[in-house]
Amino acid sequence: MKKIIILTLIYLSFAVGRGWAQSDTLLVAKNLELARQLMDRGLYDESIALLDDADKLDSARTALYAYEKAFAYYLKEDYKTAIKLLKKAAGFRDASDSVYQMLADCYIITGDLDMALKTYHRGLKEIPYSGRLYYGVGVIHFSTNERDLARDSFLAGIERDPGYASNWFSAAAIYLASGDKAFGMVNGETAVCLEPDSPRSENMSEALIEAYRENISFPGDTTVQVSFASIGSVLFGETSDGHIPFPLVYEVLLKLAVGGERALDTPSLIRIRRRFIELWFSEGATVTHKAYFVPLFDYHRALIGAGHFEAYNYWLFSTADRAGFEAWRLRNGEAFEAFTKWFNQNSILEP
Repeated sequence: MKKIIILTLIYLSFAVGRGWAQSDTLLVAKNLELARQLMDRGLYDESIALLDDADKLDSARTALYAYEKAFAYYLKEDYKTAIKLLKKAAGFRDASDSVYQMLADCYIITGDLDMALKTYHRGLKEIPYSGRLYYGVGVIHFSTNERDLARDSFLAGIERDPGYASNWFSAAAIYLASGDKAFGMVNGETAVCLEPDSPRSENMSEALIEAYRENISFPGDTTVQVSFASIGSVLFGETSDGHIPFPLVYEVLLKLAVGGERALDTPSLIRIRRRFIELWFSEGATVTHKAYFVPLFDYHRALIGAGHFEAYNYWLFSTADRAGFEAWRLRNGEAFEAFTKWFNQNSILEP
């Protein structure tokens, strides 16, 4: 270990020595990059020393160096020093949401949730469109069992920074655990599309298909029972602006879409979900896309139009139905490749 450190310091001296023959700007950039490499190797003190040198050379005096040094102290578990540096970084105009996030994280680790929450709110005053900061607020409220406040923060993050997937995942989880599961179905599937092929997307895919199976049943030979709306949505049945609540609309249209199906597997879900989209966009629907804009449903319609809806659904539910997906893909390799290409080129959030 000593040999590695000695060699590193020799390299640093060489790098700094050569840097003086270059512009300060180039030297600062090189030192910053090298400092990050040292940090990755666990050489925190050496990294901090190099960042101090870069900070002195850079006349711009940005939040960057305080943030990077704070990260090194964070990794050293010296949270008191990290907090001091992050407060300094937050005072610069170029402070990013990562500064506030790490500062709040330091407070959480040291047991001061109140200061963590205040830090997130301070950050939102400076960076009001940060999904990352709304997510942080929501996580704190969720940890203290304030589910409604957590949900509202996640939803605010979705509204202001829709590309940040964590808020979609978290809002979906809260709704799927509630009576109004319709919101959970939409938010959860949107999250999977924003962050495909990640472990939490696999978990969400399983949660979605489980919700279908738990909330669609066939109590008789010809009867269907669908439950995705809370009792409140069913009883009161109208929002303040005169529209039927979305969960109730979702539930009614989904029941119609189930039609003559008597089982729930990937092929039947494809048929049900296709009929749902046809109903949602039909001229005779009580509440259509004109009343509720749901990007996911527009995405479904685009998938249908492009001929990829079947492949998309097999992919979406592949975690819960791996055998069915693999069997389908063996028979439809070209179709799946065409879908994959389309999916990579078409974001669910595109207008």
